[in-house]
Amino acid sequence: MSFGKKIVNTTIFSFIIILASCSGSTDLPTFQLKGKVKKYVINDDTLYFSRSGKLTSISSGTYSDVYVNHDNHDNISTVICKTSDRTLTIQFVFDKNRQLTQTIEKCNSDHNACNACKRNEIIKYTYKNGLRHHESHIFNGINHDEENRNYAIDYMYLTFDNNGNWTKRKLKYNNNGKEFIEQREIFYY
Repeated sequence: MSFGKKIVNTTIFSFIIILASCSGSTDLPTFQLKGKVKKYVINDDTLYFSRSGKLTSISSGTYSDVYVNHDNHDNISTVICKTSDRTLTIQFVFDKNRQLTQTIEKCNSDHNACNACKRNEIIKYTYKNGLRHHESHIFNGINHDEENRNYAIDYMYLTFDNNGNWTKRKLKYNNNGKEFIEQREIFYY
């Protein structure tokens, strides 16, 4: 997998796990969203929300099937993403204040798959001024389609819409110094 494709895949899951001061009635803060968000689009992926702010589905350009699960307290608990030969499960971990502190990604695939993968990745988050500021990625396992390495990403927020939601930010990778601009389009009810 090329570095650019890794950025897209990282972005897909980074936006899934963005930020949380999560209240039981809405998933919007988990994704750094405010207001009456209907959906948002980032790269080839679209996240859909109910009028009450619950994540209802994800349409992915990378995965053929994506399933969203909530726990007994109605908080987002896991997202399961599948292709014909790979399953990625993302577990959300919140602190006592209901802020997202980490996600645990488990990737499993058929041993003979072209891009075979059997790995765990823990992503830990820190915040500054209410926005995700830093995340660290810790790999454990075998990943044939990308380099196995630990790395971190720092964020700088560049533009916001009228509802105070970020629409453009810069990502800087600590391991190689590369920077990328990430944009999302937000649609409201």
